[in-house]
Amino acid sequence: MTGTESHPSLEHLESYLDVSLSELEQAVLEDHLAGCRECTETLQRMDALLFSGFSAKSHSASIAAEEMAADPLARALRAARERYVEYSQILGRWLATADALWTAAPASPWGEQGVVPVRSQQDIPLEVKLSAGETRATIRVHRKTMSVVVMTSRERAGNLVLLFQKATGEIFSLKPLEPGEQECRAEFTGVPSGEYYLAVAPSERPGSAPVE
Repeated sequence: MTGTESHPSLEHLESYLDVSLSELEQAVLEDHLAGCRECTETLQRMDALLFSGFSAKSHSASIAAEEMAADPLARALRAARERYVEYSQILGRWLATADALWTAAPASPWGEQGVVPVRSQQDIPLEVKLSAGETRATIRVHRKTMSVVVMTSRERAGNLVLLFQKATGEIFSLKPLEPGEQECRAEFTGVPSGEYYLAVAPSERPGSAPVE
């Protein structure tokens, strides 16, 4: 399941298997299933477990957990919590929000606004500038190693930036944004060549509870 509006929710599929939809809702869903292999396969998995004694609700939760486990940012955040104990509570709150899901971003698989433009010459760092509404990007390090500088608006001072490999999900580093005169910056040095995701943590919400 992709979680987009074009697909029924897991709860809706659960209701279909429990025969609790209205005739109209059932007809609309069956029309969708006729043309959607992804949802059909999900429904078949749910239905198969019903014969094994599992409820549709329990399998719905299982599929949701699988999606979370497969999401690249969610995987990286779980690994970061183990490596960066000092930021464990912040990372836990980030993981518990919708902002943790890379697939929750609009259409582009690369991030909220697609691949962020970068400027780099042979002897200067690769610069990634995020606008006020951007929190994620994909970057390519094209030299053997180079520094990557993430820049964004001043109000994000202190927010964490996570840099991790696109292919493997392996974390390169986690750094807080440091305030400057006109913007915030986080610099990652010695980044090997390859493609990476970077993500900026959402601002802390008052009263947020840590995730254990």
